[in-house]
Amino acid sequence: MKNRIMTGVLFAVLLVAVMFAHQTVVLNIVVAAVSLVAVYEGLRATGFEKNKPLTALCIVFCVVTAFLSDLAQFKGVNSVVFVFVVLFFLAAMYRHDEQPLERIGLAFVIALIVPLGLSCMVFMRGITGQNVPFYIMLTIIGSWVTDIGAYFTGTFFGKHKMAPKISPKKTVEGLFGGLVLCIACFALWGWLYQTLFLQDGGTVQFLPLMLLSIPASLVGVVGDLTFSLIKRACGVKDFSNLLPGHGGMLDRFDSTIFVAPFLYLAIQVVPIIT
Repeated sequence: MKNRIMTGVLFAVLLVAVMFAHQTVVLNIVVAAVSLVAVYEGLRATGFEKNKPLTALCIVFCVVTAFLSDLAQFKGVNSVVFVFVVLFFLAAMYRHDEQPLERIGLAFVIALIVPLGLSCMVFMRGITGQNVPFYIMLTIIGSWVTDIGAYFTGTFFGKHKMAPKISPKKTVEGLFGGLVLCIACFALWGWLYQTLFLQDGGTVQFLPLMLLSIPASLVGVVGDLTFSLIKRACGVKDFSNLLPGHGGMLDRFDSTIFVAPFLYLAIQVVPIIT
């Protein structure tokens, strides 16, 4: 528990630093670094980190994706992804006899969705301008706060297993606890942001904000369960022990990989700050 809290505090400090530097290359560097480490952990879990061409390709894709800040508006985005897919499977064929086909599929999913998902926090900069810290924090709340609420609620009140064959420790009570905490923190962050930062520069629409918190929290749970399923398929408990109390980088950001693209798409349809 102590290690988990200390690691969480360090990440909170890093988050604040990134939010203050959101209009600089710092955001791109942090997203690229997290993506790179997370993808490498995934490749190691699937046994593909020994495939040097494939690993190098994934590293390049992580960095390029994080630094193409306007990738969402880039007309050739489909071509970029297509080229990566073709090169990935060419590299996978290089040592295909050492890993079963399902492991190739798992490695591909990790290598594709991790950098694209996390880079949505960079893409938000192109559609939210100066308010990107607000939406980055919503992304963290939707993933991390939901996880924190589910962890403590499940620890003290959990009785009914939610998905015992995928993640034995997750409970229905924990799911509701995480959801309630997420809704509350969305509202609290909206009030704080409007009070401290917006002033006369805009208004937070609280009803859409709180309604958006529900699917954001649930999408985060789906992300968590998805990577738990991948870990079980790979026969590992955690993707690594890089972060004491949390596991690996991919263990910490599994929910964020799903929440970030959800919010990126949602805020283009549902205006939160007007």
